[in-house]
Amino acid sequence: MVLQLSRPTTVHTQSLSSKIYQFGPLKRLSNLYSRLLEETITPQRTLRLLHAQISATLWLLLGGTSLTAATLLTAWTCLSIWQCKK
Repeated sequence: MVLQLSRPTTVHTQSLSSKIYQFGPLKRLSNLYSRLLEETITPQRTLRLLHAQISATLWLLLGGTSLTAATLLTAWTCLSIWQCKK
């Protein structure tokens, strides 16, 4: 019995980040931000803006629960806003 090995087929695989950046709702949100801010907003920058919005919202909602939560949420919000400037 002779085994024949076939050549491996090349499968075009995209990285996870490129799949996320091509996600339809994210592209539409990027276009909305671009129109509102009157500058080109990439999907990567859109994700950074969403991150800052989520952290700021949680900071407003949960920041007064305890000193530890307020400190952590403040640090997270400051970090996410700083990342938006990149």
